[in-house]
Amino acid sequence: LTVLINIRPVFVDVDECKFNGTNNCDVNAKCVNTIGSFNCSCHQGYSGDGVTCNGMVILRRNKYV
Repeated sequence: LTVLINIRPVFVDVDECKFNGTNNCDVNAKCVNTIGSFNCSCHQGYSGDGVTCNGMVILRRNKYV
C-alpha cells in the first residue's frame, strides 16, 4: 500500500504595520502591509523615503500693490 500526500508549506503573512516595533516607518509616514513585507510613504506635507520624513517648509510670497 502506497499513500501519496501532497504537502505544501504554509505561509502566514505577518502584518508589520499592525504591531509596534515590526516596521521602521517614520512617525510621519503611513505603513502599508504587503505579502511578506511592508512599504512606508510620508504623509502629505512631508518628504522622504518613508523611513525618514521631514516637514516641508512652505514659503509664501506677499504681494504688495
